[in-house]
Amino acid sequence: MRKLLFLCIFILLTGCSASIKDISTKETFLSAVILSDLHYQEARDTENTYLPLTSRMPELTETITQQVIDIHPDVLIMTGDNTNNGKTEEVLQLKTYLQRIKDAGIQIVMITGNHDMYGDQAFYRDSFFPLFEITGQDKETMSYVSVINDVRIIAMDDSSITQGKGGYFPKSTMKWLEKQLKQANQEHQKILFLSHYSILTGLGTDDWDNYRIQNQELLPLLKKYHVRLALTGHQHSQVLLQNENLYELISATPTSFPCLFGKLSIEADEVSYHTETVDFKTYASEDFYQDILSMQDSSSQRQTALFTQILSEKIQDQEQVSAALLLLNRFFSAFGSGNLGSVQKEIVNDPSFNVLLEGLEDTNYGPWIKEMMKSDILNAGTFTFTYE
Repeated sequence: MRKLLFLCIFILLTGCSASIKDISTKETFLSAVILSDLHYQEARDTENTYLPLTSRMPELTETITQQVIDIHPDVLIMTGDNTNNGKTEEVLQLKTYLQRIKDAGIQIVMITGNHDMYGDQAFYRDSFFPLFEITGQDKETMSYVSVINDVRIIAMDDSSITQGKGGYFPKSTMKWLEKQLKQANQEHQKILFLSHYSILTGLGTDDWDNYRIQNQELLPLLKKYHVRLALTGHQHSQVLLQNENLYELISATPTSFPCLFGKLSIEADEVSYHTETVDFKTYASEDFYQDILSMQDSSSQRQTALFTQILSEKIQDQEQVSAALLLLNRFFSAFGSGNLGSVQKEIVNDPSFNVLLEGLEDTNYGPWIKEMMKSDILNAGTFTFTYE
């Protein structure tokens, strides 16, 4: 948990732009905007170190709503923790924004997250489910299916049975899931699998049990029915994982900088994805836009002050400290946007890399960066794969 909190700090302190890849001009089966971990709440002027924009949630959600309507995808997909506590007022307020998106002709597929389970689950279901176009529904959980343009979106509720204390599906839900997967194969539909908790994070270890679905039979089942892409959330980081032919995209939260969401295009033989940032300049009020710029600047100053102090305690040469800070900023800029893989080798081969690790070796930061850079990192900001 402590490691994850540090990751969230780094992401919110780094205001950066994501790499963009234009959606293909080929015939598109499905276009989608992907949003995760909004944590909608009505409380204003509430300080949140890890999710700083929760203090301005109505303005943020209004900005996102206008941008989604302008993009006008086939579907808006939200992968859990849509509310901060599942409280009645949070549910009702978020519903007003989603209703506007639906009224604009955009379908909505939204799954639950652990934070959505803190409130009345029946009220949550009764409030949001009328917004969805549901083809089939599980009897024991809030899992359901929507079929859009020959794409079967399987929206799994991995939180309600455990009351938000972990990711798990009961046996009856696993049987229901297999039925949906089998039907998709029989009807030659492409499959999108949605869950809040991860499928592949820390696979084979106990280190990430709190972030991974605990059904060991889930991964073999998805592979059996040729699922190629799963969309998840929960970790507030932009990460792409792969296990054989299955890709899992873990989406970052828009409530911390760089305020990311995703755009997905599914075509006859190809899937394309890229991140974009919430466009405050175009869609927010001028006052809110100026506040965002001020918040980013303040975050950058706090980051610089924090790491300058840490590095200066171990490194006497201030030129080396400055170079290490620049490299660290580059690291977290790429990490925050999900494009660390594209600069991984350059960072590791930079003369300041070992200096940086030395300066941070007595903190959690240094060992974490060192271990992360040992493995091959996939780019989660932009990726494409073809169907076989």
